[in-house]
Amino acid sequence: MKYTFLPLLLILSGCAAPVLSNSDSITFSGVRNINIATTFPLAQQHCESYGKNAVPQEDNARDGYKTFLCR
Repeated sequence: MKYTFLPLLLILSGCAAPVLSNSDSITFSGVRNINIATTFPLAQQHCESYGKNAVPQEDNARDGYKTFLCR
């Protein structure tokens, strides 16, 4: 199931792609302001698979990475 989930994330997220995911968080690369709204539902779906909710991690760096914590 986990291996089929990641390709689905790549298709739905457009340019953003998950680079690291586990039961505590998921990190996307290639995130710009325009597609942050797209990555949140994907992060929420990932966290729900562990019975948790996605919480955006505060980050002022403009490096194209966005991390969501699963709480």
